[in-house]
Amino acid sequence: MTIAPAAWRGPERKEPALAPLTDVVFLLLAFFMLAGQVQRSDPVAVTPPASNSEAPPTQGVELLMTANGALWLEGERIPADDLHAAALQIATQPLLVKADADLPVETLRTTLATLRRAGVTKTALATRPRPGPPP
Repeated sequence: MTIAPAAWRGPERKEPALAPLTDVVFLLLAFFMLAGQVQRSDPVAVTPPASNSEAPPTQGVELLMTANGALWLEGERIPADDLHAAALQIATQPLLVKADADLPVETLRTTLATLRRAGVTKTALATRPRPGPPP
């Protein structure tokens, strides 16, 4: 068996092969898409009131209150009459209340009083940052 001289083989390629680079980029993209943290969306649209305060904690149980007073505890709709019983079960955990900006204040006060009577002691009210420069 004889080996062909270099002149017979043709010119050597000088460009790098792009197929391995494409494979690595695709694998990195797939990894970050799958491993990235996906934020859970709310079951109903709630627009919290604007505030200059710091962001509330994101850990704990979440209570949503719509503008018409409907309650959603951890993504499940609950009647207002069942709030006290449900709050008894989560009393030891921090609670984040996401109330709509159009919710009447008296409804919010009644709900917070019900939570307090049930023993919920760690409560935070979610707000959105106020547009513009801080005061």
